[in-house]
Amino acid sequence: VFVSACLAILFTIGSTLTAANAYELIIKKETVTVEEEKIEYKKTADNFIILADTSRSMGGDSYKKTGKKRIVLQREHLQPRYADFPPVSYNAGLFTFTPGEALTITQALTSFYGVREYNKADFAAAIEKLPLEPSGTTPLQKALTELNPILMGLKGHTVIFLMTDGTF
Repeated sequence: VFVSACLAILFTIGSTLTAANAYELIIKKETVTVEEEKIEYKKTADNFIILADTSRSMGGDSYKKTGKKRIVLQREHLQPRYADFPPVSYNAGLFTFTPGEALTITQALTSFYGVREYNKADFAAAIEKLPLEPSGTTPLQKALTELNPILMGLKGHTVIFLMTDGTF
């Protein structure tokens, strides 16, 4: 379910409605040099933002046969995915949307990597700072509202990856 939701978001945000009311995927090409070899990447977005759920439900019983809490698996899932991101120009952001002890009920988003140019080392360090102890509720709607001004300031296409167990 998570993967298909991300693909749906990626397709919707990385596409545009044409005159024939059909969606056309927008692809930008970017060439980078890696170890003296030129590689052409195809980008479908200019920006990506990860919204991570750190609510109480992410810490319940261990998930299936892993013996681990969902919140731990979330971080473990993120670490290798973004460490190997292609070296093309992106803006990235990493946020949680659960008010913990430090936040008030009036604020949902917590920034771990404010939207800026993607830097592999800095982004990996931000992932390492994600909480491993869940707390609070799941104010997703409020978080999306708080994310709106950030999105309005971005140029190009943006993909939002929502990491959640879907429990409310």
